[in-house]
Amino acid sequence: MFRVIILFIASITFVKATHAQSRADTIKLKMKKLQSFIGIWEANTTFHLRDGKTNDEIGTYTISWALDSTYQQWNLELENETSQKKRYLMMLVTYNTDSSRYEVNYFYNGSPTRIFETGTVTDRSEFLTSAFLPLSDGKQIERIRTVTRMTSANTMEYELFSRLGHEQAERRDFEARLRKLSY
Repeated sequence: MFRVIILFIASITFVKATHAQSRADTIKLKMKKLQSFIGIWEANTTFHLRDGKTNDEIGTYTISWALDSTYQQWNLELENETSQKKRYLMMLVTYNTDSSRYEVNYFYNGSPTRIFETGTVTDRSEFLTSAFLPLSDGKQIERIRTVTRMTSANTMEYELFSRLGHEQAERRDFEARLRKLSY
């Protein structure tokens, strides 16, 4: 009887380990679709403010593999060209085998704000994400979506569109033009 119990436990452990490895392999395979994002990028960004003005920042995006290539870690360092004020942001991107979607978590320095998006990769190799923010400014709901596309081997564009709950249409909120500096 003791041997049967040991064999049963061993078989369950083997099945779980095999399933976990299979999931990790699937995640790595799906993440390879985002391989071209890896590198250090020079960034020129523009915030489109709701009053019609814009705010430009320059900086770098450092995108690397993390956690055994099951995640990409995006570290953004941006500086306002006029005020010299700096901002830092980290994004973690992975593929969720349960939902069959990519997941992106945004973390901001000096803020408890965290944004969670889900997305897909299109046949044209565009990375599309979206999110619903129940109280984005503490008062209003907001819907956002992003489009990230490689425009050449060394250039990438990132656009973020948003719509507050009372707005009829979405508007461009942020755009980044990126040029790869190194791999």
